[in-house]
Amino acid sequence: MARSRQIKPEFFEDEGVGNWSLGARLLFIGMWTQADDVGNVVANPVFLKSRIFPYDEDVTAETIHGWLSECSVSTHVCLYEVGSERFAHIKNFGKHQTINRPGKWRNPEPPTGKLTEDSLRTHGALTEDSGMKSKSKSKSNGDSDSLRSSGLSPAQFFGKRMREESNTLGVLGQAFEHVFNASPDYPRLGKIAKDNGGPEAVYPRLFRIAASWQGMGNPHNYLDKALKSDVAPEKTDAEKLRDWGVVDGD
Repeated sequence: MARSRQIKPEFFEDEGVGNWSLGARLLFIGMWTQADDVGNVVANPVFLKSRIFPYDEDVTAETIHGWLSECSVSTHVCLYEVGSERFAHIKNFGKHQTINRPGKWRNPEPPTGKLTEDSLRTHGALTEDSGMKSKSKSKSNGDSDSLRSSGLSPAQFFGKRMREESNTLGVLGQAFEHVFNASPDYPRLGKIAKDNGGPEAVYPRLFRIAASWQGMGNPHNYLDKALKSDVAPEKTDAEKLRDWGVVDGD
């Protein structure tokens, strides 16, 4: 059952949240209303779509998935699984919400039980890294299935979605993960996109930049440096470009 929640002015001053897309911010706020009184909420994109964006036809489950990705790489949300179901724990929920009459647990607890906020930051099963690994595994599988079933090359698949979907940063992040084989840091990727004309401007250069990466260092730093250079990458892996379906003019 949805509940009324508080929102403080400090939320809008948080620099980390400020780097999220507008959709991710609205999703995060909406998740508070769907969470139980300790901050655990069902993180199924179909469920969240039905509860928070019921009238937005352009917001799909895949869009929600992208926004969840943005939230989960921050210090605000930790994703976890119980059985085959995905949940999210909203950190510091009790600190920012006044719960006069706490209800019973409606959602499964994180795997380690009733943890304090400090232990949620340090326990192996619920660190940001483990949340990212869980997310990346399930998300990569989902993206791969969608890509295979589309019959399109990666360049065509992500390019089509970039044109059709409103969450362009989420699409850019998924394309980044595909070509660099690395989990996107959405706050960092969002800043890179913002500094270089937005996701739509970054995307056309993404594949060729990734094809020139030698696998050394942080791919976010490499992408940022390459985008700020007016010189095209000198050495690109032609085989990768063929596999991704990149042709001259892309």
